[in-house]
Amino acid sequence: GAGKTETMKLVLQYIAEVSGRKSSGSADDGPSLEEQILKANPVMEAYGNAKTTRNNNSSRFGKWTEIKFDKGGSIIGGSIVNYLLEKSRVVKQSEHERNYHIFYNLLAGGEKDPELKKNLHLLDAELFHYMNQSGTTKVETINDETDWDDVCNAMKVLGMSEEDKEAVFRLTAAVLHNGNVKYADDGNEGNTIVNESNTEIVAKLLKVDVALLSKALSFRGVGKRSKVYVPYKLDQAIDARDALSKSIYGKLFNWLIQRINVTLAKGIGGGESTSVSTIIGVLDIFGFESFGFNSFEQLCINYCNEKLQFHFNEHIFRLEQEQYAKEGVDVAQISFVDNQPCLDLLEKKAVGLFAMIDEEINTPKGSDEGYLSKVIKKYGERKKEHQNFALPRPKEENSRISYIVKHYAGPVKYTVTNFLEKNKDALHEDLVSCMKSSDDPFLVNLFTEKEEASSSASSGGRPGRAKKKKVATLGAKFKSQLNSLMKTINTTSPHFVRCMKPNAEKRGNIFTADMMMDQLRYAGLLEVCRIRAIGYPIRKDFDDFYKRYLCLCKSAKDVDALL
Repeated sequence: GAGKTETMKLVLQYIAEVSGRKSSGSADDGPSLEEQILKANPVMEAYGNAKTTRNNNSSRFGKWTEIKFDKGGSIIGGSIVNYLLEKSRVVKQSEHERNYHIFYNLLAGGEKDPELKKNLHLLDAELFHYMNQSGTTKVETINDETDWDDVCNAMKVLGMSEEDKEAVFRLTAAVLHNGNVKYADDGNEGNTIVNESNTEIVAKLLKVDVALLSKALSFRGVGKRSKVYVPYKLDQAIDARDALSKSIYGKLFNWLIQRINVTLAKGIGGGESTSVSTIIGVLDIFGFESFGFNSFEQLCINYCNEKLQFHFNEHIFRLEQEQYAKEGVDVAQISFVDNQPCLDLLEKKAVGLFAMIDEEINTPKGSDEGYLSKVIKKYGERKKEHQNFALPRPKEENSRISYIVKHYAGPVKYTVTNFLEKNKDALHEDLVSCMKSSDDPFLVNLFTEKEEASSSASSGGRPGRAKKKKVATLGAKFKSQLNSLMKTINTTSPHFVRCMKPNAEKRGNIFTADMMMDQLRYAGLLEVCRIRAIGYPIRKDFDDFYKRYLCLCKSAKDVDALL
């Protein structure tokens, strides 16, 4: 709630304004490229933002928006890269929070359009399991009906067809109805779906066979050549249902980003080749997070913040010292807190926390408890302690299933429950097959990826010797994305906009000094002030200095003579 996303939108509005060129010539040729770049935000916010306890419009994903210019400074294209959507929010929200905005927007749209409500079988928010868990469905500062109109208009400006819009909203509704699939224990360690009529609605919206869907939601196939179907236990069935919802929503979100990029990539002249002279990239990404309960998502988010803080340190502090040395200024070496040890703890090959999660996934009968045990043995035992690792006190909540990472912004306790499952980020192949059997080409396309999320054996070779395809884990993908992002940022001239949250009440004109001071300290800004104060905080180019002070000694021929 500090204002990062709003600041990004203001920056993009300014860039679009000063670029001052229509993407396709005359006003009759449709929306400008500048307008399309701005209209990407309502769509991304609807599907990627939600109300949290701290922020009514919290971005639950990160994004890098890249704008391309020609030599004249006109916008000729753009692209967006998204990072780590919080898919767990789709199926569960904490008290006083909401699911993603689009679900509430869709229901508001149904109230305006009875045909939409009928076709998608929309109900009140309180009747959907994925919307009624937190006790909050309405927010004073959010008008879901207006936001629905904004989303529909933005999709039109971005060139999405009516067929694509219909498919997007239909699958969004399918996710809601899928959450209403209810199970009961069948008395034999299995499960049974108790509201088949609801499953029929889900099957209708997904355009799949209802019997096939019910089977995939209740049983898992075991074996390769000849399958035996084993019923899920009650909690496993619920997990399978929720995994399907998260998978559909995540893939739908990625499709929207890709579809926006198709529009922005066309550039001037509807796709004509134009040489790119300059780019401006705007990074709007999640801030440091520390809650009462922190899971795998928070570990990823805070790892990202550690990477960005390291870049900030590198750019500000180390380059400051290099500048002094280059200018021949005699200033004592200035020390600063380097977070490289924390980064090593998180990302080091083979022994970092992320690498150890991947290793545990590949271990037969690997578990969250096994992962925690190995982490403690590596970093928590006596004489092996890592400076950025600690264990919670025995009497603390979840102390037996947690560890602490000492980040640059403070210590965070992570509870390892479901770490492995979240890192796998995989859907059972029976559910994947069910989705691929759909009569909806849109849904089939979502589940047909270049890298098949299947662990089936490769063809050829002798039986039992076939190799399994190695599927990248969520942590590995995110790490790769971050490394690519940092590589891009390191080739640019960065400018930092620090957004500060003045109070915890989510209200204007309230300034909490202690809260602000903590943020300034965590962001490293007090260190910036200190390093500038020790050195030379006021700097002028030689030419500017010479012209400004020549009046003091008009006979001086150059700066040296003036000094």
